[in-house]
Amino acid sequence: MIDVLATLAPEAQLTRGWQLHPPGTGEPQWRGLVHLAGQQGEPVSGGPSQPISHEVVGAYGVNRADVLVRATGEAVERFALQPLPGEGRRGPSTALDGDVLGFHEAGLGAEDCVGQVRTWYPARRLLDGHRMWVPAGLVDHPPRPEDSDGFDPTPSGAAAGAGPGMALRSALLEVIERDALTVAWVRALTLRRIDPEVSIAAAPGSPSWRRFGSALRHARAGGWEPVLAEVPTAVDGVTCVVGILLGDQGAAVGCNASTDPGQSLAGALQEALQVMSCLRLVGPRYADEPVPGIVTEDMDRARWFASAEGRETVRRWCDGFEPGSAALRLTPGQPSTEEILAGLHAQGARPLAVDLSHRLPPAVRAMGWAVVKVIPAGLQPLRIDERCSFGWNRFRLETAEARTGLRARSGHSPHPHPLI
Repeated sequence: MIDVLATLAPEAQLTRGWQLHPPGTGEPQWRGLVHLAGQQGEPVSGGPSQPISHEVVGAYGVNRADVLVRATGEAVERFALQPLPGEGRRGPSTALDGDVLGFHEAGLGAEDCVGQVRTWYPARRLLDGHRMWVPAGLVDHPPRPEDSDGFDPTPSGAAAGAGPGMALRSALLEVIERDALTVAWVRALTLRRIDPEVSIAAAPGSPSWRRFGSALRHARAGGWEPVLAEVPTAVDGVTCVVGILLGDQGAAVGCNASTDPGQSLAGALQEALQVMSCLRLVGPRYADEPVPGIVTEDMDRARWFASAEGRETVRRWCDGFEPGSAALRLTPGQPSTEEILAGLHAQGARPLAVDLSHRLPPAVRAMGWAVVKVIPAGLQPLRIDERCSFGWNRFRLETAEARTGLRARSGHSPHPHPLI
C-alpha cells in the first residue's frame, strides 16, 4: 500500500529529504520541495549548477495533504526518468532485433541522427501491443549526453501512479493536454471562456470542485483575476482547461486534461499559480538583462513570460477567445483507459508506452508505485528548445480548425508556448 511519508523518507532511497512550506506573504498556496537521490547513489545528472536543477522537484497545493500527494508523485516520476547504469541496448537501429520507432517521421527527432549509435529501450505500441524499440533521448530526463543529440528531451508524458494502469492513464492524459494546448497556442484558436462561478454552481460538490474553489480564492487573494477556457481534445469524455493569470509580474499559464471536469479546472489553475510564483522570482532576478531572443530551456521560457512582451502576447491570446463565458460543460460518466486510447487511435495517433517502474528503489516499488512514459507518436509533442527544426506535427496543426470546430487566428504563431 502506498504511503506518501514513507515514500519521501530518505530510507526509501528515492529522496535526500523534503520540505513543506505553508502559505505566506505573497504566496497563497502550500509548497512542497523534494531533493531527489540519484540512481544507485549516483549524483543526479544536471544538478545544482544548472539554472533549474534536476535534483529538486516541487509542487504546490491548496492544503497540506494536497501538496504532499502532488510532490510525492512528481518525485517518483522524476526519479524514474533517470537511466540505470548500463540500461538499454546500445548500437545503431539496424543492429536491433525487431521494429524501431520512426522518430523522425513522427516529428520527434532530427533526421541527421537516424542511423547513429544510440541507447534503445523496449516500448509497447498501445494500438495493438506490438513491441518496438525507442531511443533513450525520447525517454530519459535528463538523458546521457551521448543520447541527447538530435532530440528535445522532456519529462512530458511521464506519470507515476498506484500501479501501471493508473500511471498509464495519467501519462495519456498529459500527452493529450500538451497536444491540445500547443495546437491552441500555435494556431491561436478562439477558445470558449469558462465562467468559474456559474461552473461551480452547476457542479457536484466533489473534492476536485472544492479544490478548484480554493485555488480560485487563492488566485484572487494574490491580486490576479483568472481567465479560464476550454481546450478541445476530440477525445470523448476528456476535458482540457487552460488557466491563465495576468499580472505585473508576468503571464502564468497552466493546463490540465482530465476525465473529471473539476480536476481539469483545479489542476489548470493550481499550475498557473505555481508558474506565477516562479515568474515572481525570475522577473526581478533578470530585470537588468535582455529577454532571451530564442527560448532553449525552461529558464528562458520563464524569463520571456515574466517580460512585458510575454505578458502582452498572452493578453492578446486571451482577447481572441470567444466573447462572453459560460459554465464548463460536464461530461456524463468517465471513459475507461481503453476508450481514451480508442479516441486517440481514431485521430491517427499511435502512442507508445515505456514502463520505467523497474528504476524505482525496491521499497518504493513494494508499496505499489509504478511509472510509465508515453511517447506521443501522432500527436503534437511538447517543445522545449525552440531552435529545433523538428518537434512539429504539421498534420495536427493544419487540421486544427476541422478537428476542433474553432476558428484559428494564426497560421503559425512565432511566440514560444507558455507551458513552463
